[in-house]
Amino acid sequence: MDACALVTQEEAEKLAGTPLEEPVSVRETCTYTGPVSGPLAQVEVFVSVSGTWVAVRLVRLDDPAGYAKRLTDVARTVAGRL
Repeated sequence: MDACALVTQEEAEKLAGTPLEEPVSVRETCTYTGPVSGPLAQVEVFVSVSGTWVAVRLVRLDDPAGYAKRLTDVARTVAGRL
């Protein structure tokens, strides 16, 4: 399963609220990072193929409560793609 296909760059940028670099895919993971000029942002997608579970992690320095709806929206999108 391609983790980068579960959360597109556009979706990751919407989640993080900032432009992100091209994704880096390693085995069942996909990582989008913010540009070196800032702001600090990272979206990680982890996929367990056998157990069919997915985790999406957002790293930002702001209040996490501001991202709750966006995380829920991404979770629904990913669930639909499984």
